[in-house]
Amino acid sequence: ENEQSDRAAEGARRAAEVTRRARTILRNRTDSGITGPLWQRTFDAFDPTRDEDGQRPAFEVLQGWAERFEAGATIRGWTLESEGYGVGKSHLALAAGIRILERGYSVRFLSLSKWLSSQYAEFRAGGKAVGRAMDEATSCDLLIIDDLGVERVAEGERGDWVRQQIFTLFDERVNAARPLLVTTNLDRRGIAERIGGDMGGRVASRLSQLTATLTMSGPDSRPHAE
Repeated sequence: ENEQSDRAAEGARRAAEVTRRARTILRNRTDSGITGPLWQRTFDAFDPTRDEDGQRPAFEVLQGWAERFEAGATIRGWTLESEGYGVGKSHLALAAGIRILERGYSVRFLSLSKWLSSQYAEFRAGGKAVGRAMDEATSCDLLIIDDLGVERVAEGERGDWVRQQIFTLFDERVNAARPLLVTTNLDRRGIAERIGGDMGGRVASRLSQLTATLTMSGPDSRPHAE
């Protein structure tokens, strides 16, 4: 009788754990910033044979990294870099993020230029969501920053504010020892120059602390109008 009771208790505990994990994954998916067709950007949907030398190495590295990812232990992430467009950087970053989400960790996906624009509008309106959004981006288990360097940082008040926000993102991740996954078409010098000022160099330095670089190449896989 005691043995049956123990088995029943263990079964109930396991069922509760499965339910808790499912709820965590659902909540993390909702909060991830990954929307609509972006959920289709999985490892299974990526074809590394389009360019064996330019894409397969990054594919294999990120797939293995996503499987081994462990919050609190995985500190160093990756920068996916290419000179060309449409080679699959964002797809692979999303694929890694989706797999890590499936394993129960929290992930935030930021299209940086859009995020900065919305944050600045909120800041100008005096809203309190700016601090909350920064906290979410800096505290998640994995932060994916898509298209670093695509934003042109103007001079003046807005430019100063944008530089500070970008630096804070990177600096907080360094201080908390939480990894980044970044896509960009610029090398470290190009990133520093695009952001500009003293902050540009600091961001590039933090990026080097947080990530190693995977260089990708290959044909543009994005559909084009005839």
